[in-house]
Amino acid sequence: MILKRLFSLLLNCNVVVVATSNRSPDTLYEGGINRSLFLPFIDMLKHKFDIISMEDSPKDYRLATRADGQSYFWSNKDVDGDNNSNNNMQAQLEEIFGGTASGTEAEVIQVLFGRSVQVSRLNDRCAWFDFAELCYQPLGAADYISLCDRFPVIIIERVPQLDANHLNEARRFVTLIDACYESRTRLVLAAQVPLDELFVDFEARVERNDEDGELIVSEKGGNSSSFATTMIRTRQGEYYEWSATGRIGVSLAQLSSANDLAFSFRRAASRLVEMGGKQWGRH
Repeated sequence: MILKRLFSLLLNCNVVVVATSNRSPDTLYEGGINRSLFLPFIDMLKHKFDIISMEDSPKDYRLATRADGQSYFWSNKDVDGDNNSNNNMQAQLEEIFGGTASGTEAEVIQVLFGRSVQVSRLNDRCAWFDFAELCYQPLGAADYISLCDRFPVIIIERVPQLDANHLNEARRFVTLIDACYESRTRLVLAAQVPLDELFVDFEARVERNDEDGELIVSEKGGNSSSFATTMIRTRQGEYYEWSATGRIGVSLAQLSSANDLAFSFRRAASRLVEMGGKQWGRH
């Protein structure tokens, strides 16, 4: 709603507007609540603006980077285990951490808005975290940017596979990756799965709204919930309950944001490949 007012004002003032988006006009706010109120903005975009698609090339140039910088390690057991694979991974993490400087006492990093982040394991160039410390806590972009400003190297261990059961943690992790990418901070990850299995795609595709306003989806939802239960109809005309947890772990009201997160997963995985190159980082 704000976008339409903003763009209308800019055009009325004869301002030349150049905008970028990860979405084509017709897919903006797809699946959103009361999207019909947003459609006039899409019509205005298509009528007033020259729409230029940058998707003609299927090649992801970030994936062309050779990930040879030893920034992603994985083992299907906790790093505290005593098997050879875990011991080797832990030794490499120690080498990355210890090779930067000597260790110091815990430090409190000041963040905008009067917040702070405590770093328990660090030296003058590297901070070492457990995934839970950064992504199970209520942290956001400002916190991660402050950490990137302070440390050229960040190590995170015990990174789980991110799926519909880790929506909030996945959002924070994607935000952290973006902060590291923009600041060229070296991000070293010790995960429980290979990189190509780190982000699980759990999109639900909205095909259309029929005349009665029923949501038409391609898959059925989960069990009923005391918080929200919505009846949906499939293409075959069958009715199912879509619960607050549902197939993708969220309610229909959050379907659009969940799909946006799945989109962000693909971008984050692509960025992690690029960030794994030897030339990546602040030198």
